Amino acid sequence: DSDKDGVDDEKDKCPSIPGTVANNGCPEVKKEITEKVSYAARRVYFNTASYQLRTVSYKGLNEVADILKSDPDLKLTVEGHTDNVGIADKNKILSLQRAYAVKEYLVKRGIKADRITIAGYGEEQPVASNNTPEGRAQNRRVVMRVEY
Repeated sequence: DSDKDGVDDEKDKCPSIPGTVANNGCPEVKKEITEKVSYAARRVYFNTASYQLRTVSYKGLNEVADILKSDPDLKLTVEGHTDNVGIADKNKILSLQRAYAVKEYLVKRGIKADRITIAGYGEEQPVASNNTPEGRAQNRRVVMRVEY
């Protein structure tokens, strides 16, 4: 237990950073950080069938970059999602492209690429009805999570 947190190094997911037993030896991410990243993710926008970030997305992503710069041990997971317009297989690819667009933006802001993991879920996890334009707009999104 090289970081003296009570978790043996073999089981410790963060062996060089003291954490909690409940979090597999990693520190708990502060609630305010989690909330800021989640809020920023809700302000990332895409048009239908596009993975190009809309300009309105930059402010929140800049805040995420600042959070990641302030703690080099933090890692980010970015999940891309789509509405149900189009073909499901293409939407799966598009959702991954959306996650990659966020990653690419953050890398350009100085975050190392190996700190960001991406995934694409296509239209599989809607948060709103796809029967209205407003609902489809809500489903064209990314979800971001920080962890150690």
